[in-house]
Amino acid sequence: MGTSILEVIVKGAPESILAVLCVYFFCKIKPEKVQLAIMWTILMLITFISKITLEGYGMSLLITVAAMVVLFYLVVKIPMARAINGSLLCVLFLIVSEATNFLFIQVFFPDKLELILSDSTTRIIYTIPSTVLLALQVFGVYYFNFLRKNKKDVQNS
Repeated sequence: MGTSILEVIVKGAPESILAVLCVYFFCKIKPEKVQLAIMWTILMLITFISKITLEGYGMSLLITVAAMVVLFYLVVKIPMARAINGSLLCVLFLIVSEATNFLFIQVFFPDKLELILSDSTTRIIYTIPSTVLLALQVFGVYYFNFLRKNKKDVQNS
């Protein structure tokens, strides 16, 4: 069940940008375009290297989370505790979305589960809902931290 380069690009790129945005939104920081591009590029490279070189998803996830914490501390200059909290909450969202997608696959395609997980291209297609669910969670945080606050400010004026 190795990770292909196509899988890292097709799944890793959107998930990396969502992970970076998730930490920004949890820390209640509006991302600047340059910082966002730097963070996404570095995180994408780290994710790519760790998934290609390491067996299993656990170690690559730990490396990615550690990299996110360090990047947010160094690049965005937020306190380490906030970077850790935002990164861990991001991982929680990722786990929830992946587990929900896996449950969906298990319930609706129980006979094809091994086939789906063994082929990289099929795995990309069948795990797209987890990326969509992650995006919904991340932008839900954005809504509650920024848009809802702005609506209250407009109504109070």
